[in-house]
Amino acid sequence: MVADMGCSSGPNALLVISDIIDIIHDTCRTLNRPVPELGVFLNDLPGNDFKTLFNSLPSFYRRKKRERGCFVSGTPGTFYGRVFPAQFLHFVHSSYSVHWLSQVPKGLTSEKGVALNKKNIFIAETSPSEVSKAHYSQFKEDFTLFLSSRAKELVTGGRMVLTFQGSVNSDDPDSIFELLGSTLYTMVQEGLVEEKKLESFNMPYYVPTVEEILTINQRANVDTGIVRAVTESLLANAFGFGEAAMKDLFIRDRMPGIHPTNTSPPIQSRTTIAKARSVLEESLRELCQALLPECLMVADMGCSSGTNAVLVISEIIDVVDNTCQSLNQRAPELGVFLNDLPGNDFNTLFNSLPKIYRRMEEERGCFVSGTPGSFYGRLFPAQFLHFVHASYSVHWLSQVPKGLTSKKGEPLNKKNIYIAKTSPPDVSKAYHSQFKRDFMLFLRSRAKEMVAGGRMVLTLQGSVKSDDPDSVFELLGSTLHTMVLEGLVEEEKLKSFNMPFYAPTVEEVRQLVEAEGSFSLDIIKRCTVDWSGDTSHQTINNRANLAVKTIRAVTESLLANAFEFGEEAMDDLFIKFKTMVAERMARETTEYLNITVSMIKRA
Repeated sequence: MVADMGCSSGPNALLVISDIIDIIHDTCRTLNRPVPELGVFLNDLPGNDFKTLFNSLPSFYRRKKRERGCFVSGTPGTFYGRVFPAQFLHFVHSSYSVHWLSQVPKGLTSEKGVALNKKNIFIAETSPSEVSKAHYSQFKEDFTLFLSSRAKELVTGGRMVLTFQGSVNSDDPDSIFELLGSTLYTMVQEGLVEEKKLESFNMPYYVPTVEEILTINQRANVDTGIVRAVTESLLANAFGFGEAAMKDLFIRDRMPGIHPTNTSPPIQSRTTIAKARSVLEESLRELCQALLPECLMVADMGCSSGTNAVLVISEIIDVVDNTCQSLNQRAPELGVFLNDLPGNDFNTLFNSLPKIYRRMEEERGCFVSGTPGSFYGRLFPAQFLHFVHASYSVHWLSQVPKGLTSKKGEPLNKKNIYIAKTSPPDVSKAYHSQFKRDFMLFLRSRAKEMVAGGRMVLTLQGSVKSDDPDSVFELLGSTLHTMVLEGLVEEEKLKSFNMPFYAPTVEEVRQLVEAEGSFSLDIIKRCTVDWSGDTSHQTINNRANLAVKTIRAVTESLLANAFEFGEEAMDDLFIKFKTMVAERMARETTEYLNITVSMIKRA
């Protein structure tokens, strides 16, 4: 288990991880030992651009060859505190991040509230001694907290390598920030920056001496590109700089050598989660009674990033706590891994986590990471997980099924985008065949990742008959066909478009779980949910609105790519679709069949 603290999201974010993988493989070959699987955790503040970072992972996996057994997750949170379970990590790395403080140091104003470090933004030759003392005091507090946090998270004998900028003399750090402060002061004299803002601004940064940190440190060359990258958001917030003012600041001649140039997704409703709660509770209770490790590793597959993305995690935490209280046992720490495709909006998801942490009591010990990648394949090291959950995600296929065209290349499912009453039998067979391949791969992958006795709870949309799923997608296909008749959609595009989705029957799920053989079935529960998610106190118009919003959320990107819809055409489609949905709701019951299955990993 390897963590990179303060990873950022730029082109070098994965460089260290790449080196670590190569070194471990080379060392194991030299020692004639088997190479371990690697769990890699990229840590930074929730505001880091994890979305960009995760989108670079597929090419990284291709370069490093996924079969080498490297599984990457992102862990949002400040490293000045716990971000991982106890005794979880074997190796910690941090490069050019620990010299950033948790906050601007206290004590930079006099008792009368006058700024002590006028005209400077960091320790400079003209700074009074109190400024240096305040910065060192903050660094000492932060670095001590960093070390004590890592001490709890690292196993005995684990290693940590830190690289950060240092200084020869703590009173005279000779920092590039002294020059940056001089540049800002020049802009004050030119009337481009308010003097009061400069007087109150200080960098949350400290460059310690070797003696202060008692470790080997090396000084790195810094260019203005790096300085701008790490300070731009701070300066923009402090001085209200727009792009033009920021550019003006960083091209000034006071910076030596720098001159101007001429240049996903599944949606989980609260109703669906609530209906599956009894199965979730029973499965977790039995897990805690039979197998209660010091740290419970939990994965939510296909988490998405909407308002309900962390709802299941909150439920799991509550059930585990309540179960442990009833058993008079100490609640374990929780390592929680939120999984979805790399294109998922992990930035929004991670930015919602601080609110979750504030709602939870700190002593609960819940540490959340994001794990980008397809769950139709390995995502975690072997025997790593104790509990897996997936709600409204496993019915999405890895691809549109093959076999939806005749031998002559003609589409078999004309006018439909999914299995419908008018679809020939070969269409249903093709969909079932693709679901079988995907679901078996899902089960095999989880079987390798889960410990013996681990539990898995899946909720997915189902159907009573595999060749007649009576799906809302049949209505969406009818809406698109109406637009073909109106000349708004090309007929050939509709003929060739099919949804990568399959709603299996209960018997199909049961047969596949038993055929794969790694899990024993514990519970299979069927229930129905209205297309809108909730019929209580809802008019047909409101129910239709809710149903259409849900379907639009999960299909819009697919439809935009397939039919080249702009926003106006997309709005037109879903206005027509809403009319059809409302008409169907007025005539008959409109419900999804939900299947919730609980299973146990065999030894």
